[in-house]
Amino acid sequence: MRDAIASILLFLAVPGHELGAQRIPLTPFARAELATATQLRTQATMGAANGGGDEAKLAFAGAIGAVVGLTIGAVALRSRSCDELDCWVPAFYAAMAGESLGVPVAVHLANGRRGRSGGAILASLAIGTGGLGAAILCDEPALLLAIPVGQIASAVAIERSTARDRE
Repeated sequence: MRDAIASILLFLAVPGHELGAQRIPLTPFARAELATATQLRTQATMGAANGGGDEAKLAFAGAIGAVVGLTIGAVALRSRSCDELDCWVPAFYAAMAGESLGVPVAVHLANGRRGRSGGAILASLAIGTGGLGAAILCDEPALLLAIPVGQIASAVAIERSTARDRE
């Protein structure tokens, strides 16, 4: 189990940019490549000036972060000595906390660490706590499905706005 958690953390720590050995070698048509590379660089700079990152890419990263955080949180506090439903309550709360932390961290990493993740983490924890409280008060477990959607949407919005502010 420790190996699985260590490999997930190692996967999340890998840099998102290309490394030196991953460059494509130049072809004999250097002028055509130079023009294309310049155009692509200009488009990338314009995209970064508009907040950086594609919303779909950031939302997908948020979904991956939610699943990974949910799994790590549930596994961390799962009780092996008990098979009753009451033994899963701590694991459920840890899974909710893991998801609330996993979404903004994954969005921040997918955006190349350009924004600030502190506000997104606080917003995600607030959405998770509020959604869980609303589901308990209304006795409606279906409200739990809206929590990750709100967390992903807020994390993407906050990450894009703080990335725009930093540039």
